[in-house]
Amino acid sequence: MVVPRSEIARYVKAAKKIALAHGIRVQPCGHAGDGNIHTEMLRDPGMSDEDWKSATHKSLTELYALSKQLGGQLSGEHGIGNGRLEFLEPFLGGRMIALYRSIKLAFDERLVLNPGKIIEFPS
Repeated sequence: MVVPRSEIARYVKAAKKIALAHGIRVQPCGHAGDGNIHTEMLRDPGMSDEDWKSATHKSLTELYALSKQLGGQLSGEHGIGNGRLEFLEPFLGGRMIALYRSIKLAFDERLVLNPGKIIEFPS
C-alpha cells in the first residue's frame, strides 16, 4: 500500500488496530520517504491455516479501504500481482479497469503479452 507521507502515522496506528481486531499482528515497514508501506502480516504459531487465511483477508480488505480513504493507492511499486488482484477493481473502480483494458489493447491487440494476467479479456 502507499499513502501520502502526511498520513503514514495514521495508517500505521490504524493498521495495527485493524489486524488486532482480526486476531493477528502487523508490522508496517517500508519507504517512508515516498509513503510506500509494506504491511507484514504476523501469524501466531498456534493459528490454524483456515483462521490465518480468514484473518489476513479481512485485514487486507480493511487496510486497502483505509489506504484509499487516506488518499493512497493499492501499490506504489512492483505492480499488482496475482495476490492483490481481487482487490484491484473494488479499489480502482470499473472505469479505471476499462481504461487499463484499452491501454493493453492499444499495445497488445492480439493479447499475446502476458496472457491471462491481471487485465482479463473474454475468450
